[in-house]
Amino acid sequence: LHHFMERFPGRRGLGGASPARINRVSIVLSTQRSSAGCKHAMNSGVYTLDGWTRNSADGNFTPLKNFTLYVVRGRMIGRGSYDSGSVYNPAAEAKWTGLVQDGCHVHIEEKYGEHPGLFIYDGTWDATKGTIAGVYRWDQNAATGEFEFRMTPRVRSAL
Repeated sequence: LHHFMERFPGRRGLGGASPARINRVSIVLSTQRSSAGCKHAMNSGVYTLDGWTRNSADGNFTPLKNFTLYVVRGRMIGRGSYDSGSVYNPAAEAKWTGLVQDGCHVHIEEKYGEHPGLFIYDGTWDATKGTIAGVYRWDQNAATGEFEFRMTPRVRSAL
């Protein structure tokens, strides 16, 4: 947490919560969530991702491509791009930050191209399939959908 505070001074990105509040929330989350459905935790490492998102309202299908994801002790950061959507969305770059909780519950915040706001992804890591799948929402309107991203280890790492 200290390193996080150094990188993001002024509590930016913490929703105005104090570090003590964040610690309390983390403890509550870790005791409320069960890893019973998680057979194999997501390993730290560097991954190449491909996959897709699909909007719930109109079926707009947008492929993910050229994406690199770094996972280190439950924290995620990534960068890549999406192809054009089947109905709308131009090809655009995306940046991710996220967390892996209890080894398989994934929360990702995405900055997509020049779009305002963030896309919020909540999903589950499935080690058998090598995928993260779940639902997303856009924090700017009621847009929601589903996603599936396949993760391929890029290099072995002792992170």
